Amino acid sequence: ATLLRRGFTAGRALIPVAHAASRSVRPAAALSLRGMSSVKISAAMVKELRDKTGSPMMDCKRALEDAAGDQAKALEWLRKKGIATAAKKESRRSADGLVCALLDASGKRGSVVEVNSETDFVARNPIFQSFVRDVCALHLSQGNVSIPLADFKALQLEKGPQTTGKISVEDAVKEMVATVGENCQMRTAAGLEVSGAGGVFRYMHTGM
Repeated sequence: ATLLRRGFTAGRALIPVAHAASRSVRPAAALSLRGMSSVKISAAMVKELRDKTGSPMMDCKRALEDAAGDQAKALEWLRKKGIATAAKKESRRSADGLVCALLDASGKRGSVVEVNSETDFVARNPIFQSFVRDVCALHLSQGNVSIPLADFKALQLEKGPQTTGKISVEDAVKEMVATVGENCQMRTAAGLEVSGAGGVFRYMHTGM
């Protein structure tokens, strides 16, 4: 006798009860349920996702399990988790981080950005450092040294810490929170431009 429980048949595979009467139950016809993917998640798959995103290994494994091994879906899973994680951590104090300053080729315009983290450990993270440089380069490319911070956060980066396509600065900062596990904030984005004689120079006391 077939045992019915919560709308599913018991056996070697789970399928909706509505279909059980019309066909035999076969493993190949199993309904793929959340958290019950038959795809084997290998260490190499986890490492590949880890290398792409910098996310913790366990998060990468969970994302791949939830996405049945699909890398693109796993990236989306991590992106959504990053937004949720950022919301939980946004009240935490972030008084460390990095300042990056860049000049254009003419030496007449420069940009400086500050992205905060909770500890200097994150500030030394190559992924975080590369991200801050990308943010500063984006500001410099605008040709508008007085763009308001809120407007700047809405601009699109070519990629984020976990996103391979375009993403706003604000959302990219949220992805960084998920990547490094600390509260990160886009604190400052400013610039300076001169005309005529003279130029803009930069000095970083402890440059990265």
